[in-house]
Amino acid sequence: MEKFKLLFLSVEIGAGHTRTAQAISKVLPEVIPNSEVRIVDFFNYMNPIMRKALVDGYIEIIKTTPAIYRYLYNRAEERESLLEFNKLLDLASKVKLKKLFAEFNPDIIVSTHAFPSGVLSVLKEKRKITKPIVTIITDYTAHPFWIYHNMDKYIVATEEIANILKMKGINQTKIHTTGIPIDPIFKNVPSKTEARINLGLDRELFTVLISGGGLGLGPLETIVNNLAATDLPIQIVVMVGKNEILEQRIKRARCGAKVPINVIGYTNNVHQLMASADLLISKPGGLTCAEALSIGLPIIVSSPIPGQEERNSKFIVDSGVGMKLEKPEEAGHLISRLMEDKNTLMRMREKALSLGKPDAAYSACQILKQVYLS
Repeated sequence: MEKFKLLFLSVEIGAGHTRTAQAISKVLPEVIPNSEVRIVDFFNYMNPIMRKALVDGYIEIIKTTPAIYRYLYNRAEERESLLEFNKLLDLASKVKLKKLFAEFNPDIIVSTHAFPSGVLSVLKEKRKITKPIVTIITDYTAHPFWIYHNMDKYIVATEEIANILKMKGINQTKIHTTGIPIDPIFKNVPSKTEARINLGLDRELFTVLISGGGLGLGPLETIVNNLAATDLPIQIVVMVGKNEILEQRIKRARCGAKVPINVIGYTNNVHQLMASADLLISKPGGLTCAEALSIGLPIIVSSPIPGQEERNSKFIVDSGVGMKLEKPEEAGHLISRLMEDKNTLMRMREKALSLGKPDAAYSACQILKQVYLS
């Protein structure tokens, strides 16, 4: 068999979209041994200045005026505006993409973000691309930004998303429900006790893992300060991502805290941190949710980004694997309730395990192999 070449187009806003590509690239050699993978940050490849403007603008708007982002997200469900936006992106990117495709000559192109999916759809419609295109939806919802009839395959998290695609006219044979592909390391996480020993944590204390995603967003400091002032028999582990300012502020909050606080910057050790925890408090990014579900970790949803994360939040709560933290100042009260109500916590764990898909990356690779051989 000739070398199989797989090209990922992703967007590095946070880390989730790229982590899906990386997860598949880890598993792919087991499924297609003679393979080569290239992961490209779509906006950065097109124009680093444009990428910085878009990413910085996105972060600023969700930090300062989330209601505006919600409005734009909801308005973007109008199909016409999406098509026009994708045509503009196509105009700006087609020369560089043509060069990329000619240079790497991929057998399959995979998109893990809605923007490159839209551009690839326009290019396919114009017959500028003949190779198969696969879109992996990395949330527990399917905004129209993701949905294009020119895709050859869709890989989705749940049957509910598959049904949305079918209602939008996507042929059922194109849709595959695997779960969101996550790092295969989540198939073999250490025990809770082993993870705590490895991380230098107390083996007995109820452990709360707090995360703001790769960018360290959300009211993490308020939540930590609230928990630090309680008399609960807990220890806190805070993942602040790439937010160095927040990291320093939370480290200062450890002075005078009534509970142990451990602060972690950007890390590739998420599997072990999750394995050590009894409860996760986090903004509900698609990858974060998928990773937690895969090991049966209950989720307390905090400050979801308007739009996709609000819908991820609804999925988590409606599925019975978590709860919504309405106010960060109420974190201690909610955790106290759950520590007393062990049956509810156990049901959340069991439901999470039943929905988790630790083999999703492997399943996705099998689908890619079928596309390659067809």
